[in-house]
Amino acid sequence: MEEMKMNAISACARAGRRAALILLALAIGNDVRAQQTADQVRSELFAVKQVVPGVWAFIVKPRTPGLAVSNTAVIEIGDKVLVVDSHLTPSAAREAARLIAAITGNKSVRYLVNTHWHPDHVQGNSTYSSAFPAAIDIIAHINTRRDILALEIPFLKDQKQLLPRQIADIKSQLAIGKKDGLPFTDAQRRQLEAQLAQGEALLKEIETLEITLPSLTLDRSMSLHAGEREVRILYFGRGHTEGDVVVFLPKEKVLVTGDLLTNS
Repeated sequence: MEEMKMNAISACARAGRRAALILLALAIGNDVRAQQTADQVRSELFAVKQVVPGVWAFIVKPRTPGLAVSNTAVIEIGDKVLVVDSHLTPSAAREAARLIAAITGNKSVRYLVNTHWHPDHVQGNSTYSSAFPAAIDIIAHINTRRDILALEIPFLKDQKQLLPRQIADIKSQLAIGKKDGLPFTDAQRRQLEAQLAQGEALLKEIETLEITLPSLTLDRSMSLHAGEREVRILYFGRGHTEGDVVVFLPKEKVLVTGDLLTNS
């Protein structure tokens, strides 16, 4: 009888060790996956902040090259994703798309909202359309679509012509090394060199860029639903532009304002 007890105790101990090893393996696996996700969401351009479960803010980091400019919001809607604003350049939009895949487990972007027509909110549209060609709707107010056609597209065309002249002018100034007959200070030279680098980088981004227009427009409001999540896109009249919309999650009490609220 005593031997049977010892065998039972030994079997229980072995089972306990196996269970402990399984739990340890699961914990290590979870830690590895968490570290992999953390590594994937590291970005030189954006700080990724979770606002509430399934909602993130991509905040442009200070002192980064001016190729993103605007922040963005990422909202899970069921098995899809809604993104608010697409940044100034294709490279910024590509970086945002990479981060979205990392934090959502490769969910597809289904909706992209342009809060208004300014370049730093719409010039990444084509990147999202290319990355998710099967089913992506770009949503904006009717005035925003109108102003992209009337204002943003001509502005982009002008930039493609103006930037090469500005770059040539900065190179000439640096070659001369003087301003108003006086040699550049170190600070002045560094400033010009930074402007040159930014101008050349921006020109490379926009040389072949074409703007993708919104495919869905609203005049007052619209709502999207998936499970318990509701996303409202709301227009209150003229603000920063004639077409500003905000994105509101009523249950979570999260509001994405575009440029109706800024830090300057």
